[in-house]
Amino acid sequence: MRAWHAFHDRDWRNFGAVQVLPHPIDLLDAGKVERLVLDIAHRFQGEPPKMVVFDTLARCFGDGDENRQADMSRLVEAGELVRRAFKCAVVIIHHTPKESDELRGSSVLEGASDFVLRVSKTESGMETHVRKLKDGKDGVVLGFRMESQNLGTDEDGDTILTPVAVLEGEVRECAAPPADAAPAGKNQSAVLAVLAAAGEAGLTGDEWRDAAKASGAVGGANPARAFREARAALERDKLVLAEGDRFLAA
Repeated sequence: MRAWHAFHDRDWRNFGAVQVLPHPIDLLDAGKVERLVLDIAHRFQGEPPKMVVFDTLARCFGDGDENRQADMSRLVEAGELVRRAFKCAVVIIHHTPKESDELRGSSVLEGASDFVLRVSKTESGMETHVRKLKDGKDGVVLGFRMESQNLGTDEDGDTILTPVAVLEGEVRECAAPPADAAPAGKNQSAVLAVLAAAGEAGLTGDEWRDAAKASGAVGGANPARAFREARAALERDKLVLAEGDRFLAA
């Protein structure tokens, strides 16, 4: 934050209080979450925080299994407890598998989120893709680059350089898919057919994945990976719609 303010020639001391815990919190442990709320209330006496960030989900997930809907639901409940306590934004930093743009694990987290932002590297820098935005417009892409800001020297006389994110280029929208967009390949067609069979009721991400596996729509050595790749492609091409935590064939 000091680097961001220095880069923009602003006084960081007017930014307000920021507190950092040097260790992760097990969000699946109700007792620890309750103690966290009390600790935050003590640190921010008189003025509740505007945002609480958990970095990363994996480090704050205890012995939970990201693929288990029940475990991910407990994580969502913990975040909701913090949000209600302070009426603030709760941000959970998560990762995608290397072979997919989808959030790793159960779809419960994305379904329960009011907003989902995906940050990724590009050839020219980095991008933030507004994947989901409650009461707003998704599909917006913001480009940015990382600049180094000099914060002086440390006790050994070494220069302290800290990266600062700087917006670059125009805000744009993802290109609309062609009118004749269709699933590409056997896996995408089969996975889409499973979702279409559910009709207007649709399926949650977990239900869709399980139904695809049970029907043999995806197979091979890694059916979970095959499903993720097919789903990501179908979403990218707007061949499926997301309504809350449920998906429907477009």
